[in-house]
Amino acid sequence: MFPIFWILLLLPLVSAQTYHWGPCPTPSVQPNFNLQQFLGTWYEIAKLPASFERGKCIQADYSLREDGTIRVLNSQFYKGKVRTVEGTAVVKDPNNPAKLGVSFSY
Repeated sequence: MFPIFWILLLLPLVSAQTYHWGPCPTPSVQPNFNLQQFLGTWYEIAKLPASFERGKCIQADYSLREDGTIRVLNSQFYKGKVRTVEGTAVVKDPNNPAKLGVSFSY
């Protein structure tokens, strides 16, 4: 009875893992990406826990700057206040504009 208890207790943990050999897979990007259609406000509808994003009503606003970079303004409602962090996104490869490099300075 005792070993069966432990097997039943640990089985969900084992089935929740995925293992693979080699480097991380390279995700595909949006074909025919149009940056102008991407700009604007995006609302987070689901997430995994993250230490830098503990609030609610999380959104990201993307706008084009005069120098061609993209202003990224992330906001959240946390502990009774709206908290924001600003970053910069750049198109890494003009032939593949869907790949953006994003940096934040905290």
